[in-house]
Amino acid sequence: MDTSFQELLSSYVERYPQEVRDLAETFCASTTRLGHHMVTQPMALTGEVKAQALQRGLDVELVANAVADYSAIEARAESMHKASRS
Repeated sequence: MDTSFQELLSSYVERYPQEVRDLAETFCASTTRLGHHMVTQPMALTGEVKAQALQRGLDVELVANAVADYSAIEARAESMHKASRS
C-alpha cells in the first residue's frame, strides 16, 4: 500500500471520532462516487445528514470536513487502482 495513502487513512482516523467517520462514510456510500461520476468539489451535506449529526450531538462542520477528507481518500484509492491496472 502506498505510504502517502496510508498516511491519509491514519490522519483521517486520528482526526475524527468513530461516530463522525461512520456518518461521513455512510453519506459518501449513499452517493455514487465511481470514476465516471467523480466530482472535484466536496459534496454538500444533505439536510438529512445534517439532522442526523445534530441528533447525535455532532458538529455539522466536523462531519462536512470528514466527508471532504473521505472523498479525497476515495479519489486516491481509485487513482491507485487505475495505476495498478495500467
